[in-house]
Amino acid sequence: LRWSVRMASVTSWGGQQPVMMSQGVLQPIGHGIGCLIAHDSNSNCIVTKVIQGGAASFSGQVFVGDRIMSVDGRFTHRIDTEMVGKWFLGEVGTSVTLVLRDP
Repeated sequence: LRWSVRMASVTSWGGQQPVMMSQGVLQPIGHGIGCLIAHDSNSNCIVTKVIQGGAASFSGQVFVGDRIMSVDGRFTHRIDTEMVGKWFLGEVGTSVTLVLRDP
């Protein structure tokens, strides 16, 4: 059995900034890379959607079904997807390094 692992460096850019509700006030939480994630039945972090026009889409290196093995050296297996999503956030122009495994 063979599978492919690859590294992708994705740089966040401007656009609609995600916000979260904190004490009744919407607050910006940084710019993401433009993908949605979920856990599969084995607690692996999987890309469920790549948002067109986002940094992940623009990079051409992140695809639906990819297993995210690590984010900037932090392993994602059994880590809450909300936490992993926070690892994607940063100022415009910052980069995140993903280790991805093909589905």
